[in-house]
Amino acid sequence: MGLLANPINELGQGFNSFVSTIGQIINYINPWHDDFFLKVALVPSEGFLEEYVTDIKVMFDGKFTFISDLRDFLGNLFDAVVDPDPNPPEFEINLPGGKWGQGKVQIIDFSMFARYRPFILNFFRVLLWIPFLMKLYRRLPELIYQ
Repeated sequence: MGLLANPINELGQGFNSFVSTIGQIINYINPWHDDFFLKVALVPSEGFLEEYVTDIKVMFDGKFTFISDLRDFLGNLFDAVVDPDPNPPEFEINLPGGKWGQGKVQIIDFSMFARYRPFILNFFRVLLWIPFLMKLYRRLPELIYQ
């Protein structure tokens, strides 16, 4: 029996290999299986697109470093922290007394504008940077080809 056991085991392993190969081929032509050949060929794997976009961004940033520097600069500019609830400035005068009264009197009341302060400051910040960026844009060819 020992003489025939080895060839029979090899025949059994070969048959199992043949059956698994046939099963794999059937899976490739079965449209509802995960290994369907069109799905394998045309549907990208999990995370492929994110990795592809990341690779392109890294290459783009490597070629055009001034754009990433400008993007970082503008991000820092527009994301700057502005104190959202500051004490508004007080414009007061001291009246010495007489026909208009006496004591401290507030001339201008900025308390109603306090909640709009971050928007106003960011608006002026952008307004002041636009001429600089336009001038930089006009000088860009001179800076690049120098």
